Amino acid sequence: MRYQLTAIESPCPVCGEAQGRLLYQRTAEQAAQHFVLREKEPARHERLVAAIRRLWQGNEVALVECAGCGFVHAEPHVGGDMEFYTLAYDRTHYPRDKWEFTQSVQAITADPRLREIGLENLRVLEVGAGEGNFLRQLIAAGLRPENLAATDFSEYGRQQIASLGVRVFGKDVRELTPADLPGPAHVICLFQVLEHLDDAVGLFARFAELGTAGVVVLAGVPAPRRMAFNETNGSLLDMPPNHIGRWTPRALEKLAERTGWRLDAVAIEPEGAGAKLSQFAKFGYLRAMQDSGSLANRVERMSGGGAQTLARAGLAAAYTARRLPAALKLASDGTLGNVMWMRLSRG
Repeated sequence: MRYQLTAIESPCPVCGEAQGRLLYQRTAEQAAQHFVLREKEPARHERLVAAIRRLWQGNEVALVECAGCGFVHAEPHVGGDMEFYTLAYDRTHYPRDKWEFTQSVQAITADPRLREIGLENLRVLEVGAGEGNFLRQLIAAGLRPENLAATDFSEYGRQQIASLGVRVFGKDVRELTPADLPGPAHVICLFQVLEHLDDAVGLFARFAELGTAGVVVLAGVPAPRRMAFNETNGSLLDMPPNHIGRWTPRALEKLAERTGWRLDAVAIEPEGAGAKLSQFAKFGYLRAMQDSGSLANRVERMSGGGAQTLARAGLAAAYTARRLPAALKLASDGTLGNVMWMRLSRG
């Protein structure tokens, strides 16, 4: 897919710049097909189309790149709700470990100011904590469960987090009050969450209310160059209303300026070639299966079993071979890591 790159007036929700470039547009039907194939589950697909139209209050979304800070925002700029995620996903997969987990544990345990407070006294809030795998790493590093708090919409995830002795809430972090927490948070973490949320300015204002005077935010988001590479080389689109914001370092700087924070550090995941190519092959197949006339779409209508598994693998390899120059570029380019990690602070 080629970006349209048409000049458009669309105020940036991060920096306020009025001008942008239109990358592409999608209908509610196309967005729903990204998540649930109509050929495989027609009733669920139609319910998802209706849910997306309700969120957008219309039938189309535009992806716009801000001319000022490079932030790519969905317009309408509204994230998915509980109905959308219930229909779009059967069950979320929670990785046991991520590069950004390791990066953040190291950032916490090596910070002289935080070490002065004492790891056993640190209060951490994790937003969208899944089933608590990052929280487990914090506890293993010496933080106490009673000083931790988390949010997640998944009932299963909340049960797993509660079993750690961590207080957990099934609501939007913007609905939390300081009284909900063990005390003002020294650190707030969110991994693969920020790109789902609207009103980032209001979000960081709430973080300031929930934290200490010197509160630190550690976050991981999809790396912008990798997302653009995926979209323009036959891999999955960064589809709203799941992802509604693609962050850049400049956009983070603008957000910090507007909200009284400071951007301290940004890093791109040093991802290996094998991991990159594995995702490239998988995402190429997932993109192809959205086309009702494709072989991948027909394979997804099979009843499962070994034949389907083999067909998926064979087609993923074939789709990758057709995009060989892009695959080689991805494998060799060290700047195309999958995750962008950041540290912001106040005080």
